[in-house]
Amino acid sequence: MDEWIKQLAMLLAGSIVIQITPIKINPWTWLFKWIGEQLNGDLKKEVISIGKTVDQNEIDRIRYEIMDFANSCRNHRQHTKEEYHHIVDINTKYHRLIKKHGIENGVLDTEYAI
Repeated sequence: MDEWIKQLAMLLAGSIVIQITPIKINPWTWLFKWIGEQLNGDLKKEVISIGKTVDQNEIDRIRYEIMDFANSCRNHRQHTKEEYHHIVDINTKYHRLIKKHGIENGVLDTEYAI
């Protein structure tokens, strides 16, 4: 068993200096990458989950804003050119988000048409 540990230690120490050419093998890079993935795996999942929640909140906010704008148009409220441009911009953003998450549009296109 002691001999095996010595050989492993020599291999690891030699890998610091030895680089096989043309195939570049760096066991330290692989080892540190693997350790990083083990340590950060749960963190990555949490960040992805938070991103989905933020996107869902943004989708809800945009839906409300477009429906509110459509309702104000139905009630003959006057709007500026900039307000119309803003609605066009956020509708584009809305469609990009629902496509990203595979969400069905529903009735918002009808409201947007108004």
